[in-house]
Amino acid sequence: MRQLQQELTDTRKKVSMLEASLEVTAHHHTNSENETQDSERRSHQAANPVRVKSSTSANADLPAKVESTSSVLLHLSAETQRFLKELFMKELQKKSDTLEEEKKQLEEEVVHLRHHLEMNAVEHSPVEQYKRETEERARRDVVENLKELSQVMRYKQETEKQARQDIAERLEEISQFVQVKH
Repeated sequence: MRQLQQELTDTRKKVSMLEASLEVTAHHHTNSENETQDSERRSHQAANPVRVKSSTSANADLPAKVESTSSVLLHLSAETQRFLKELFMKELQKKSDTLEEEKKQLEEEVVHLRHHLEMNAVEHSPVEQYKRETEERARRDVVENLKELSQVMRYKQETEKQARQDIAERLEEISQFVQVKH
């Protein structure tokens, strides 16, 4: 968009410069015609004072020539303006077409990205469910293992207690047996 604005500004500057150049050219053309006519009149008057009357009639044609030249310049100015407007409109249309194409591509990209995002969300959902199920199974396994470990520890403690009692009883029997023999 900035590039288009910059090109529009550049084109406007070019149009202004062409208009100024056209005005300067028209001004120089008018000045040249006036100088040429003045110079011709002076040379005719100096060369033939009798012809002053006839050069006056030639001078009467000067306003018509000036008006004709001005008319041609106005026509050229109008043609230049029309040409510049056509050129500007073509460039503007070209930029507009380019921007429309870029807009279309961006819209397609947005659609593609949305689809991709939706697919990831759908694909991600089963992954999340699998993750939760796996974590739940792992928790249950840990709880079961802890229960088994607790039972094993209880059995070990009971077995050790029983073994101590058995040892204590045997020691008691041995002690009684040794006392009886003595």
